[in-house]
Amino acid sequence: MRIIKKKTLDDLSKKIKKVEEKANEIEDNNLNKDENEKTQRFGLYHAIRMEKYTRQGGNPTLGNLDGQEYTSEEFEYHLSHCLNNYTPEERYRQRKEMYYFHPSYIEMEKLDYSGDRANAKYCTGHQCVPDCPYCKENGRIEDEQVVKEFIDSIQILEIEDYKKELGEELIESIMKS
Repeated sequence: MRIIKKKTLDDLSKKIKKVEEKANEIEDNNLNKDENEKTQRFGLYHAIRMEKYTRQGGNPTLGNLDGQEYTSEEFEYHLSHCLNNYTPEERYRQRKEMYYFHPSYIEMEKLDYSGDRANAKYCTGHQCVPDCPYCKENGRIEDEQVVKEFIDSIQILEIEDYKKELGEELIESIMKS
């Protein structure tokens, strides 16, 4: 039986490590390529929504077009990122910090008269009103709540739906851009 020298084992180990690093690099490049292709497609979907919105008489500089409609691909992508990239505690902290989306702040913004606004009790960047869902210092927003909010707030339309509404020719021209 032949004894393998330590140097030979070390050399073999280094070669294996280099091959593993190269394989990981290739995998990362493929993931980045897939991610880039998706975000490019999502940009085209946004252009389609923008066309739909302007045809309906909307001002494209106002509002969040992507906050109301998604394709199923976008819906799955954004939901999975929301669920996988943040813990329930991080989600709560982020929502707490975005006080301008708290219910009391939204209601205050609906008031026309500045005197009414000054007297209104609403969340600020420093404190929340007692009945605010984000009043507690720490909390959690569980996966189930995130999924429910996504389902309740997003309308899923597919490219075929946009083709019916805006015309196949227009959609095809945007998708080829």
